[in-house]
Amino acid sequence: MTDPRRLHFLSAALACFAGVSFTIVHPVLAEPVSGPIKVIRTEIDGNQESRLNAAYRAYQAGDIGAARSGYEKVLQAYPDNRDGMLGLAACAVVEGDVKSAVSTYLRILRAFPQDVLSRAALIGLQGDRQGEAVIREFLSRQPDEPYLHVVLGRLQAAQARWPEARRAFSSAHRIDPANPVYALNLAISLDRMGQREEALEYYRVTLKLVEQGASSLDIRPVIRRILALRQ
Repeated sequence: MTDPRRLHFLSAALACFAGVSFTIVHPVLAEPVSGPIKVIRTEIDGNQESRLNAAYRAYQAGDIGAARSGYEKVLQAYPDNRDGMLGLAACAVVEGDVKSAVSTYLRILRAFPQDVLSRAALIGLQGDRQGEAVIREFLSRQPDEPYLHVVLGRLQAAQARWPEARRAFSSAHRIDPANPVYALNLAISLDRMGQREEALEYYRVTLKLVEQGASSLDIRPVIRRILALRQ
């Protein structure tokens, strides 16, 4: 499975842009990759790896400025470092800089054309039927990657196909039950289907998971929704 650090970046991207719609037109999104999908990692020295880890800790703590600065320093030394670019894209997402986030994901794809994580992020933000076909192709090869189920669910949710979205979000949560964003996605889909008790359960699971580990997820809307459902 993919590095949890990378999955956290994608989860954050999808959560932050849950209500944003924009279109990306780029040839790399048009067709699924052919042949086996390879996860390619750029080799870096120990000092830069320490910088990556420090930037990630800053990101988790909500210090986006420090995180962005750390990733930029890594990329100054290693311009095509995948983890550095993923981190930089995630920072742009949190800051609401859609243009920079998209530009960075496309930069990753220029360096690593088969990068499933970046393609999934762009497709999830693009939200079209063609993108759904690509994600299903990815899932046929990597059925245990939770972020692919999340992207599929978001595409379906954008079209109000809530029963299908719920199944996708449920799969993501089953594969990675410790991720609060996956639990939240499932709660929202159940809520939109009118299954209030089940939704309330997973909203509570979301809060518990956030309390148990570092997360940049804003829990205030979750708390408000729990209070509303309990009335």
